[in-house]
Amino acid sequence: MLECTDLPPHAHGLQQEFELPIFDLTTLATMIYITDFSQKDGMNEAWLSWLPAEHLPTRATIGVADLGEGVLIEIVVTAAR
Repeated sequence: MLECTDLPPHAHGLQQEFELPIFDLTTLATMIYITDFSQKDGMNEAWLSWLPAEHLPTRATIGVADLGEGVLIEIVVTAAR
C-alpha cells in the first residue's frame, strides 16, 4: 500500500522556518510518479484521505520504471501562499 498520510520529514523544518502551518499553503498542482501502476487505486485512496476533496489540485500520475531502491512513489508539489 502506498502511504501519503504523513508530511515528509523536512516539512516540519519548512513550517518552522517560514512560521506558518504547511497547510496554509495552497497546493496548485502535483506530479506523481509511481513504479507500480497496479497500486494506483491504493494511491488514489490515500491521496483522497490526505487532501480535502474541495481543494484537490491539478494532478498528473505518471508510471515510471524506477525511482531508486525501495522507492514506490515520488510526488512533486507546486504550492503558493
